[in-house]
Amino acid sequence: MQGKGSGYFSRFGWKQICDIVLVAAAIVLIVGLFAETPVVGAVGFAMFAVGAAISAVMRFVQLAHSPKGTPEFRNALIISIAMSVAFALSVAGFILKISFMI
Repeated sequence: MQGKGSGYFSRFGWKQICDIVLVAAAIVLIVGLFAETPVVGAVGFAMFAVGAAISAVMRFVQLAHSPKGTPEFRNALIISIAMSVAFALSVAGFILKISFMI
């Protein structure tokens, strides 16, 4: 008998890796709010940038393979734009944290 969440990991791939990286980055960023050293925040922002970049690239590939006007195309377009903005913000946060370390 399979559990409720077992279908998510049945086909383990880039989506699951991206989700795990983004959850780990969120945890590190929350810990970075309470930690004194800016290294924790820089690592969190770097992890978030990697996860957002992977997600954006996956959606851009899906966008290239989907016919225009379909719900999959619109969904991929919205998520790719959102993840690109998240990537840009996380890179800006990483640079800001690095500047505090210097």
